[in-house]
Amino acid sequence: MTGKNRFENQQRVIERDRIENQGSDSNMADRTRNSNKQNKRNKENRCRPFTAALVLMISLLLTGCGRDIVFTSEPVTGELFAVGDAVASDAELRVYYTNLQKEYENRFGGDIWYHEGNEPLAEAVLDNAMARLSKVKALRLLAAERGIELTEEETARTAQAAQDYYDSLNEAELGWFGITQTELQQMYEDYALAVDVYRDIIAEVNAEISDDEARAVTIQSILIRTEHVAPSGQATPFSEEEKAAARQKALDIRQEIRDGIANLTGVSFDEYVARYNEDGTGTMTFSRGEVDPALEEAAFALPVGEISDVIETQDGYRIIKCTQGYDPEQTQENKKDILRRRQETHFEEVYNAFVEDLHFAMDKKAFSEITLAEDPQITTDSFFATYERFFE
Repeated sequence: MTGKNRFENQQRVIERDRIENQGSDSNMADRTRNSNKQNKRNKENRCRPFTAALVLMISLLLTGCGRDIVFTSEPVTGELFAVGDAVASDAELRVYYTNLQKEYENRFGGDIWYHEGNEPLAEAVLDNAMARLSKVKALRLLAAERGIELTEEETARTAQAAQDYYDSLNEAELGWFGITQTELQQMYEDYALAVDVYRDIIAEVNAEISDDEARAVTIQSILIRTEHVAPSGQATPFSEEEKAAARQKALDIRQEIRDGIANLTGVSFDEYVARYNEDGTGTMTFSRGEVDPALEEAAFALPVGEISDVIETQDGYRIIKCTQGYDPEQTQENKKDILRRRQETHFEEVYNAFVEDLHFAMDKKAFSEITLAEDPQITTDSFFATYERFFE
């Protein structure tokens, strides 16, 4: 597995855990600063769990949609980088990077960076922190263009979040970041504006989705393959002669099933699946757009209890039986997924069009000096969680 793929897998684990845990305490190490402040923070984390919906939205906003920003190597007076008229300091990137670093270490162990094969991981996490921060800066500009401003209540929450997070930092962490409480509040204001503009954009998407578009079907399937599959998963198509033989086999099976029904033999479709199916599974549940188009068309047109003719698909010939044509619960879940995909697509289109004309510059020398926090007294990982608590 490459370093990039390993990073992406680990990132998905962390994001999934944050959504599932919904703000549970993530085994924070003891702080060396005032223990009363640490106890206060732990109590608040337990008493004020943040919602899964907000965590998921932020995860999609900052890790999913929109093209990556590519910076030119230019001096940025007194700052680390500039996105259009918005600038960011090395202290801001340190906050993002160190918090992501500690999330990884809490989840995978403090020596994760030094495992064999993980050499590119620190750089990948830094790039992720940079991508998040630059996207927040770009979205702040987009918020201004769309006339979006924080409400008084939101501004008050950013102030509370900044104070809470600042108070949680020990001497080593304050020295490492070199950041003030006022600067932290500006970071939280930028973050809140990014979330607000994301909400504004996705609200433009039509949320009406029909039952037919969202419904899922469940089928039993007999597959007669038209490809050789190696243990590695690599598929090689049959020759024309082999494919013709496979088709005839499927036609013969369909005739056997038809004759069995006509003669009242009592052989169930389950038994035919067990006898002839060459796939790893005999039962499938899927929605539109998730399987081979020929299989989808046949399955959605087939009445419950009916058995299809032979269907040619990419991996072979199939005979299917529809066992469930409408699942209300699954349909509602599918509607949510469809809406989410539409929203992500629309956000990506709007965001990409906006950043297309922005100028990006970075002090690459200063960027190269951003490193992992090696001091064992630096353990902070709650910058993002603090936002989520105050904006639940």
